[in-house]
Amino acid sequence: MEQKETVPKHSKKQQWLIRDATPTDLPFIYATWLNSYWKYGKKPSGSKTDFFESYRKIVDFILLNSETLIASVPNSPNTILGYICFDNEFLHYVFVKEDFQNFGIAKDLYHKAECPHICTHSTRITTDLLTKLKLHYSSYNLLNLLLYYAEQGEI
Repeated sequence: MEQKETVPKHSKKQQWLIRDATPTDLPFIYATWLNSYWKYGKKPSGSKTDFFESYRKIVDFILLNSETLIASVPNSPNTILGYICFDNEFLHYVFVKEDFQNFGIAKDLYHKAECPHICTHSTRITTDLLTKLKLHYSSYNLLNLLLYYAEQGEI
């Protein structure tokens, strides 16, 4: 019988692999980004369905113009524990599965990414991460982000 590898609940030893995102990771990234931002971000007016339809376009644009690193189980690289999405200007999004938070996964992803600490999506994970690292950070609202990209001729 094949055993499923997991990260023990109280382990401090790094037990994850950090790798580049692949196209097969995209369904997980979209689902977790949209669901977690709906759940923990600032709620827009309208329905969840409307939010997902319109906000997915923003996530599409960010993913096409950014890098994403994945933290996965070493012997099962398709088992995603978390990810970070960033570019040269912004830290866009950090996600870690709830059962694997507070193990240092977000911190390891951030250090591997060597990304800025100007956040386009202020979430509890992002705020906690940058506070624990004693970094001054600022949140960059999405309207400013879209204006920035427009000025750069990217949209």
